[in-house]
Amino acid sequence: MKFTLSWLKQHLETNSDIETILKKLTNIGLEVESSYNPSEALNGFIAAKIISTKPHPDADRLQLCLIDTGTEEIEIVCGAKNAKEGLTTIYAPVGSTIPASGMKLKKAKIRGIESSGMLCSEKELNLGDDSEGITELSDQISPGTSISKALDINDTYVEIAITPNRPDCLGIRGIARDLAAAGLGELIKEKQIKISTSKENLPVFIDTENNFEGCTIFAGRLIKNITNNQSPDWLVKRLESIGIKSINCLVDITNFINFDRGRPLHVYDANKINNKIGARDAKVGEKILALDGKDYELKPGICVIADNEKVLGIGGIMGGNESGSTIETNDVFIESAYFDPIKTALSGRALNIISDSRYRFERGVDPQYVIEGLNLATQMILDLCGGEAGEISLVDNLKFQPKKIKFDPKLVNKLTGIEIPNDKIVKILESLGFDISNSWNVVVPSWRPDIYGEADLVEEIVRIFGLDNIESEPLLNLDQPTKPILTKKQKQIKMIKRSIASKGLMETISYSFINNKESINFGGGSSSLKIVNPISDELSEMRPTPLASLVSIADENFKKGYTDIGIFEVGPGFLGVEQDEQIIIASGLRIGTHRSEGSGKDWQGFQKVSVFDAKEDVISVLELLNLNLESHKVERTAPDHYHPGRSGQIVTGGGDILASFGELHPKIIKTKDFKIAVAFEIYIDSINKQKIKSNLKIAPEISNLQPLKRDFSFVVSSDTEAQTIINAAKQSDQSFIKDVKIFDQFLGENEKSIAIEVIIQPKEVTLTDEQIESISKKIIKSVEDKTKGKLRS
Repeated sequence: MKFTLSWLKQHLETNSDIETILKKLTNIGLEVESSYNPSEALNGFIAAKIISTKPHPDADRLQLCLIDTGTEEIEIVCGAKNAKEGLTTIYAPVGSTIPASGMKLKKAKIRGIESSGMLCSEKELNLGDDSEGITELSDQISPGTSISKALDINDTYVEIAITPNRPDCLGIRGIARDLAAAGLGELIKEKQIKISTSKENLPVFIDTENNFEGCTIFAGRLIKNITNNQSPDWLVKRLESIGIKSINCLVDITNFINFDRGRPLHVYDANKINNKIGARDAKVGEKILALDGKDYELKPGICVIADNEKVLGIGGIMGGNESGSTIETNDVFIESAYFDPIKTALSGRALNIISDSRYRFERGVDPQYVIEGLNLATQMILDLCGGEAGEISLVDNLKFQPKKIKFDPKLVNKLTGIEIPNDKIVKILESLGFDISNSWNVVVPSWRPDIYGEADLVEEIVRIFGLDNIESEPLLNLDQPTKPILTKKQKQIKMIKRSIASKGLMETISYSFINNKESINFGGGSSSLKIVNPISDELSEMRPTPLASLVSIADENFKKGYTDIGIFEVGPGFLGVEQDEQIIIASGLRIGTHRSEGSGKDWQGFQKVSVFDAKEDVISVLELLNLNLESHKVERTAPDHYHPGRSGQIVTGGGDILASFGELHPKIIKTKDFKIAVAFEIYIDSINKQKIKSNLKIAPEISNLQPLKRDFSFVVSSDTEAQTIINAAKQSDQSFIKDVKIFDQFLGENEKSIAIEVIIQPKEVTLTDEQIESISKKIIKSVEDKTKGKLRS
């Protein structure tokens, strides 16, 4: 938002200097991005009058100009075609720096003639775009007068950053109101406008069919017999100071009010309107040539301004070229309306139009200033263009009611720790336009759509009171230890990431969006959470599990020649519309081969990935988290995106699923370049609910006796789980059996053979052959009883 100090002082009566104002703006949340005074760059530049000119003796296009600087006469070499006797222009003496180029002037000989200084064009001094000749000043300006004084440009130009929640400060009056509330002066009261009107008007309407909500207030006034012309100098200078080019008086008036009061308006040529004007929804096939010279195809959902026959403009965004006012316009209709912020933003985005009106309407203009803004524009048109004003035509479907908040002043101290007296609180809020009753019922002004509750009021009070007024205080108890920063769940996630990474997998971070096909593959489909306005069709739904993203990442990398892949991600999974829940899942994926840990099965140390690798990844995480795995079991059930015969789940005794693992289902990988992939999913929310074993470390029992190993092979039915055999062997004699591992299996038609290695650890003395044989018999009996199998002979 740009403005000048002189423009600000039209609304703010203040004696504060510019440095104080700039500092206060930033302190109250209106951050100053830049400020400059062009007169500072023109120090030393003065007005000079050309006394005489004569041709340069050695150059056809140069002249020797004798000028009067007010104190002396100096000869200047000049190449401007408009340099002539009697012309008052701008003189830059030796030692001056030209603003546009940064060149510092010094005495120089030009084709043998010494020139002391330079006569300047507007462009060279950043005063305009004219570079064809030297600047032509009024004859009334005396030689020697400083250019800043002669051109009245001793003003400070300011640009501030406006956050989206402060549309009231998109008008200079809103900025002045904040500064006045902060104690930098008084807000100048608006003048009462009284307009003599005729009974002539133009009917207006707002279409209420098809639940049209694009415009809720539409007002306007007919003004006849105007004389549109060029704007007066003061209005042109105001607009040019903020980078707005003057068009004609009517357009300049609407632009001025847009930036002065934050109230967008539009002026139509009344003779181009058929019978009536209003707001409605666009129809299929309608088009408009807008003021930017571009044709736009309109669609339903876009608010348009129209008469009985045609579209005249795009509501809240831009007017039409054919219905706009020109220098020949005699009768005008001024539109002042309230357009829905969200509808305006969506329409502007769909049409790819960025305008000052859209910028304000999509943030929220003051709905109570519709008529006041219309009256202000009417008065300015009557003053500058003449004419006869008709009555206001108005349709108000909004029936605006201000928000009311029951406020507790103690909340200021509770939320901020700042003690502010109640009378100071009242003064701050009232200076910002809030009405406050004795019982602390606060009425929010119509120009503050960002205020919703008590916390917003506290923010306003503290913002104006000044954060720089808060005194620093030490902590109450410096010896008190700080509370843990990370929650239990955050600590678990950190440990899980480290554990998985230690197994050779690389962490990835991906979008939570996937396409519909991938969503169906991983349990989404009709119940999945769909994005209303997706970036693309490939990112149209929320993923049920991060594993879906990992498969896409792996496929892309596999196509580029990376055939051995191990990746994981800890992120959200979305369970769909019915469950409406988001859970955190640690997912991993392996493809190709990986380095085995001392398996001895491959001399290079690599082996193809299998379902047991995924299971091992899961077990290592659960063991690191100190979960009691002996009370959990592995079930064959797993989500549908796993291979039905090569997958499983780890389930607690209470039925909570802690993790899933296995090969991916063939239907998922059949469209991929890789042929087999194993994966796992660890459900962190389920783990977080489990009772974790104590982390208290006890001294390990280290025996000085060497352990011994015994191998057993059992024939069991094909549906017997390997874990059942392991558990049975461990439970047969827990005092001596240290560990049980599976090292081989052979699958038959209805039966299978599973070979286990049992590690037996003597405690105090070496075991005798009889004791070893007794332990072996216990193992065989326990496994045969639990599995209904038999020892393989």
